[in-house]
Amino acid sequence: MQFRVAIIGAGALGTFFACRLRQAGCPVTLIARGARLRTLQVDGLRFSDARGAVRQPCAFSDNASAAAQAALAILAVKSWQLDGALADLAPHLAPGAAVLTLQNGVDAPDITARALPGHPVLAGIVHGFFNLDPDGVVRHAGVAPRLIAGVHTGDGAAHLAQLRGALARTAMHCDMVADIKTELWRKMMLACAVGGLGAAYDRPAGWLRTEARAELIALLEEAAQVASAAGAKLGEADVAATLAFIDSFPPDATTSMQRDIVAGRPSEFDAQNGALKRWGRRLQVLMPVNERVLDVIAQRWDAHVSCEGAVK
Repeated sequence: MQFRVAIIGAGALGTFFACRLRQAGCPVTLIARGARLRTLQVDGLRFSDARGAVRQPCAFSDNASAAAQAALAILAVKSWQLDGALADLAPHLAPGAAVLTLQNGVDAPDITARALPGHPVLAGIVHGFFNLDPDGVVRHAGVAPRLIAGVHTGDGAAHLAQLRGALARTAMHCDMVADIKTELWRKMMLACAVGGLGAAYDRPAGWLRTEARAELIALLEEAAQVASAAGAKLGEADVAATLAFIDSFPPDATTSMQRDIVAGRPSEFDAQNGALKRWGRRLQVLMPVNERVLDVIAQRWDAHVSCEGAVK
């Protein structure tokens, strides 16, 4: 039986996974809207990396009902779009179908499990720098694409194994982990440090790790302390390993959150640095560097960051 996949969200990440899974021979439906849908219908999936450019045919729709036959639905929308995507998807998801969250932050799997009771929820973390260019091509550079995923709730191990097998056929690395909570917090630590500081200074990774290295380390440490208090298994060694990972980034690398904030678009800031603030308050962990990041971004970009950290 073919492994049918629906992907909700046709930005850089959704397009990347659609392209990879089509390369693996999986039937894929990519759900998109507006101008992006029209571009996809004309040009198909287009992806470019160091290995060259590829174009893949795919099924496209603007309606979540197109996910009705999928064994796996991948939520590739931004965190601020998640509630709407789940409301659209819920009436159409087939019994036994699983859902994979790819949002930054640590809250998306719980939000998804509450919205889709009875469906296995997988949580995933993606490493890699992806950008959707104005011409509709998704480009990747730098860190090799990698998915880390695990079962959050329900019986989703078989779905995860099928996904891993499909991605392996495209030479993409996929790690299946038992402790996905720790991995979500590990990515949160990375995203808050590089994305938050990057937006505060409007500087790329190369500048941050030299000119703002002390703050970068301090923010990593703050996030690790909150993660540990929340039950994740992160400590000093993980901070050091994450810093070494950041040191491997292309000097001009920026996060999508940083690019969105600088451009005045809705961003995942609330799901990352804002959520870190809320978790820290709940767990009584002081985070002076993260607080400064929140304040600087509100002032510099006139983002009107609320006391909860949400960009208005």
